[in-house]
Amino acid sequence: MSSLWTPGGEVPVDRDAPVRQAPSPQAPAGGPDDAPGGVDAADLVAAIMAGLPEDQRAEFEQAFAELTDDERNEYLQAMMQRAEVQRQVVESPVEMQVANHAAGLFELAALHLQHPPPNMAEAKLAIDALAGLLAGVSGRLGEHEPDLLAMLSQIQLAFVQVQGAAGDGASDG
Repeated sequence: MSSLWTPGGEVPVDRDAPVRQAPSPQAPAGGPDDAPGGVDAADLVAAIMAGLPEDQRAEFEQAFAELTDDERNEYLQAMMQRAEVQRQVVESPVEMQVANHAAGLFELAALHLQHPPPNMAEAKLAIDALAGLLAGVSGRLGEHEPDLLAMLSQIQLAFVQVQGAAGDGASDG
């Protein structure tokens, strides 16, 4: 049995259970439909509503009731896919997630350095964020750490080279 994360907490989801139509003011609860993954649509909607602030629940319920059956199923399918992605993220090693974010900062800095004209301030911010991230988790990234530190050095060097080529005499690097 897996679960669906909502702002109100984890909600168990039995993917093998038969699906029932989500209740709405215009559609009575009833037999199975094409809701995603064998999930009880009513339970899924209840979990979503439980995660909303009380003052937003009626608005959500009204908007959900105005959807067609196909639109409701598409929405519930998207929520199930989101829950699956969240499950996969939680089950993957955190050091891998941190490394992915660090690589994203590297790529962001590189994009700003390669853009004509280079945006040095934006690149510097991404590089500083990468340096701060790596300093903050130093010694805890396992086998990825040497590669990430090499990436930091590489992007810092690229920054200095682009800055020099641009004729920018400021000492931002």
